[in-house]
Amino acid sequence: MHTGILVPLDGSELSECVLPHLTFLARACEDREAILIRVLPSVNLPPQAAEYLDPTFLTKLDAASRESAQRYLTQASDRLIAQGIRTRWTTVKGMSVADSISDYAANNNIGFILMASHGRSGVSRWVWSDTAERVLRTSCVPVIMVRAPGCGPRVFNVSFEEE
Repeated sequence: MHTGILVPLDGSELSECVLPHLTFLARACEDREAILIRVLPSVNLPPQAAEYLDPTFLTKLDAASRESAQRYLTQASDRLIAQGIRTRWTTVKGMSVADSISDYAANNNIGFILMASHGRSGVSRWVWSDTAERVLRTSCVPVIMVRAPGCGPRVFNVSFEEE
């Protein structure tokens, strides 16, 4: 049985808007563990770049990124644990954030993914290609999206006039 609730967090207020929903869902779905995940970017530099960079630069950059993510996820996890939510966290490296999240869910007993979305539609969604939408399209487990606060409801003014 799939028991985990995967919650991608990137350190932004947008991504954290799912946490109140997570608290509710974790309590409502007994025996569900929250798994907070942060995808660390993989850097692929062309071979020509190696001659211009200090060999230890990427190693130091990677270590600093990992330490920052671990510190952030530990704090977020501690807040949830204080509310009685069984929580753990992980970091993964990947070229594509969406693919890394979907792959982790497929391979780690995840029941569903809970994540925030900008709620874009139309041309802006096509131009910006929201990570949340990519996860929705590529995930083999259910995805629950929470629209970010401030997006507001979509309102359409429609009038029917008789001619």
